[in-house]
Amino acid sequence: TNLPANGGSEHYGVFRTINYHHSEKALHTANGGDAYIAVIEFGEEPVAMVSLSYPNATQGDYAEDGSAAADASDMKLRSALLKRSDILQHLRKREELIYHENVSKKP
Repeated sequence: TNLPANGGSEHYGVFRTINYHHSEKALHTANGGDAYIAVIEFGEEPVAMVSLSYPNATQGDYAEDGSAAADASDMKLRSALLKRSDILQHLRKREELIYHENVSKKP
């Protein structure tokens, strides 16, 4: 992915902390920093905007289209899903874990 990055070192007191590495092509490559950013307005009903720069893609069936990195590069935030109805509307997958008390425990 070749996108312009934004942010800077935490030593400068910036809001978006991004660490850079100087690469062989004389480019600075973002190699760490804030993965999650939230801006929250607290009131009778909270309002929040969020950004997830690089979501967890460790699952084999994870289908990320690359928009998270592009949105982070463009400094775009999305509305946080604060209500159950909003969460259910945006689910990609739902799993139910069932607890069984009679599962044998290892000594």
